[in-house]
Amino acid sequence: MPDTHSLATLLEFLKSKVTGSCYKDHPIEEVKSHLGRWYPRRSEYEQYIHWDEANPKKYTRNVIFSNEHMDVLLMCWPPRCASSLHCHDRSSCWVALVDGVVHEIQYDIPPLDRKFVEDEMFHPTGAKGRCGQLKARTVTQLGGQGGLFATYINNTIGIHVIENRSDEPAYTMHVYAPGLRQMKLFDAVTGEVSVAVAAATEPTETHRGMQWTSCDGRPICTSFDVDLWNRLQQGHSSSCCDESNDNDSTVLV
Repeated sequence: MPDTHSLATLLEFLKSKVTGSCYKDHPIEEVKSHLGRWYPRRSEYEQYIHWDEANPKKYTRNVIFSNEHMDVLLMCWPPRCASSLHCHDRSSCWVALVDGVVHEIQYDIPPLDRKFVEDEMFHPTGAKGRCGQLKARTVTQLGGQGGLFATYINNTIGIHVIENRSDEPAYTMHVYAPGLRQMKLFDAVTGEVSVAVAAATEPTETHRGMQWTSCDGRPICTSFDVDLWNRLQQGHSSSCCDESNDNDSTVLV
């Protein structure tokens, strides 16, 4: 593999190394190192930049590559926007800076109340409840002076938020392995927890996005509306790698 990646050689590396059905299958540090060897040129990723012109607060998720083992997405962040606070089910999540400056805030996974855990067991398509206190653990800057170029998280590490705190747009590449199809959402203000479900939209000539739906099958959005994303209270859920000790399964009595 080259010392410096183009987008094409990086994708070839990812296809050769990122396989399996759980974060436990992945060479985490090796992938993170190779993501740091990509020096993005705008001509490589410009075709994946798409904005929601009707709502400047939305950030968008645009598919660069997808197979049975992973999704590689370009995420486009308008100024002063943020993701939800969320987990990653059984997936690995690598985040690599493409352009601009973003911050990743990682939190410890909080305990979940008994009602939510019971709802997941018996009614997984409609589980919702509350969680314990949310505690931020680390804040990492990607890009800018002194910033890093890649981070990694899975459900044994914690949950996270990505923020663009600047007045300029920013771009990040996210590698989800396997492709992220559901996740728990945590509301730091209300202490509520719920689940959202994703599916890839049909590609057009210029764009492939990710569509998220509630438990009744109603489409939410092909690019994320931050306010709606944070208000979701319904969805689907699953355990991570089918091992309760590896996920956010601590119960509030």
